[in-house]
Amino acid sequence: GAFAAGDAAAAAASGGRCGVSTRSLVLTANLGLAYVAHYNAPPLTRSLAKGGPTDDVRKKFRVVTLLSFTVLVALYAGVMAAGMATFGDGALPNVLLNYADGDALAYVARLATGASIIFGFPLVFCGFFDSALRLLPAGTRKTVATSGKPAASLAAILATAVIALAAGDIGLPAGLAGSTLGAFVVYVLPAAIRWRGAGTVGRAGCVSLALLGVVLGSMGAQQTLESYGLWW
Repeated sequence: GAFAAGDAAAAAASGGRCGVSTRSLVLTANLGLAYVAHYNAPPLTRSLAKGGPTDDVRKKFRVVTLLSFTVLVALYAGVMAAGMATFGDGALPNVLLNYADGDALAYVARLATGASIIFGFPLVFCGFFDSALRLLPAGTRKTVATSGKPAASLAAILATAVIALAAGDIGLPAGLAGSTLGAFVVYVLPAAIRWRGAGTVGRAGCVSLALLGVVLGSMGAQQTLESYGLWW
């Protein structure tokens, strides 16, 4: 109670409700975003490929992926469980905001989160920037890549900063991005890639997987908007 901000102490005292309902799709949407790291696959593969045969690269990639996602699952589950046990239904999308300003450990955690975002941002930005360049016409892409890359990168970073500062709650954009883009990357895109080389049974599986992604993505987006009072 002493370290909780505002009404969080009262909400924590009332406990939280655990169970599965359509509101659970909000969590599913956020998890869809939390585990999306496809943009790091090509540069990671290239870094592992230096000086090694293809089979070794694939083996190393599987090991790195398994270890990293295992650590992430344990980390995310621990943070979610601790936040629910501490604040119950009063837990905010950014659980650090539940803690009072006078909580020294929470202040350290906020600094650590800021450092993580600052030093992790280049990994995400490089993947975004390379993908954005490929969407440009060939002539424009060559010009930007050779002489305009610093200016284009700075403009994109400034635009990202402005949007981030204007967003008052990370829960809404994270939930929408996770439900729509996350479902597309996890369910729809793999089905589209597999479609060309699949047989009759395989194509039926592709259609089922893609439809599952559309359903989960749509329901996750609807529940996210409803939780913010933006659904009619």
